[in-house]
Amino acid sequence: MAIPRIITYVTLGSPYEQKVTSLSRSCEHFGLLLEIHRIPDLGGRDQNLAQKAIVCRDAAEEGLPFVFMDADAEFSAKPVLLDPERHAGFDLAATRNGRRDVRSGTVLYLDTDRTREVLHAWARLAPSVTKPGYGDQRSLTTEINRLGAKVSILPASYCTIRPDGRAQHGAVVVHHDRRGWMPKNEENSRFWPNGRPEGFVQTRSRAWGKRRRRS
Repeated sequence: MAIPRIITYVTLGSPYEQKVTSLSRSCEHFGLLLEIHRIPDLGGRDQNLAQKAIVCRDAAEEGLPFVFMDADAEFSAKPVLLDPERHAGFDLAATRNGRRDVRSGTVLYLDTDRTREVLHAWARLAPSVTKPGYGDQRSLTTEINRLGAKVSILPASYCTIRPDGRAQHGAVVVHHDRRGWMPKNEENSRFWPNGRPEGFVQTRSRAWGKRRRRS
């Protein structure tokens, strides 16, 4: 089986309308089919981000499998591991944020009843995405765990979020351009090239702090 269609969405009037052109070009380069869903601005970043679950649920209604990609992502190499035949017996394939959450920015949703259950349940949780500490990744992971969905873990190179484009593990396959909203690293201001956004509040886990102190 070939790599299935790629699904993404952008908010009208947002910078993502420009950013998605990189994803479009990379899909064209590697011969991948891209569907871009354009949605109206719902009044805030969190409200717009919550629509990811709705877009994925609706895409599942049209047919599985499919790959969801954030609009600020692009392919730097052919994503051969997004072929569904490589993940027989699983419901989805994705990278993880450490050992906790599934990263929602690059996910292969496979053609299973459990996948449909997860996406419908995730969409019902969409309003919760706006709550502090309960974003789209946490809500997706919650439903995956609750419903017992099986996740095939992709290499970290399939969700590389370093602004300089260098993968932490192996060659870059999917690069996410997070410049403009990534949390600031006090020792490296490149994460906020235009300054920290007004009203931004940075949070850290204890594990993150311990890793920083050991480095």
